[in-house]
Amino acid sequence: LAQEEGAAAAPAKKSFIRWVYEAEGIFFFPQLGISIAVVALITTNLLGTRRKLFLPEEFTKGFEIQVKDKKFKEAFDLAKKDESFVGRLVAAGLQRLSVGYPEAISAMEEIGEEESMKFEHRLSYLALIGNIATLVGLLGTVWGMTASFMVIGSSDVAPKPSVLAQQPVAKVASSALN
Repeated sequence: LAQEEGAAAAPAKKSFIRWVYEAEGIFFFPQLGISIAVVALITTNLLGTRRKLFLPEEFTKGFEIQVKDKKFKEAFDLAKKDESFVGRLVAAGLQRLSVGYPEAISAMEEIGEEESMKFEHRLSYLALIGNIATLVGLLGTVWGMTASFMVIGSSDVAPKPSVLAQQPVAKVASSALN
């Protein structure tokens, strides 16, 4: 009989997601959306920075063979057709090589700066989401503290901190408003 009473008094196990949902209250869905967006952006950035996209082996091998065989026109055409970072870089340099070596270097620097700006632009989205997530977290903290103080202020006796801490934000806020 004593074991049955102890078993009845034990709280039901909750999944972690359920516990987080109850703890965050109305801030669960914005945080969930932000988390999904961060994972998607990180995955996109990782996939976009693979070596294969910057320096594909087939391009480098083909380009080297063309240059060794002194087929410069074919090497230039190969570089123009290639969409990789190095392909565009080499094509821009070779295109202006007839004007002069400094102009070819300048063209390659321009392409390098454009590509760098593209990658920085993608990373700026991560920074933006990081700042938004921080503000949503801070808002949730202020919301929870305000709700807790409302419960403390409306109570005749001071509630136990352990009881107050275990209550979900939504319950604390609704009991404070009543």
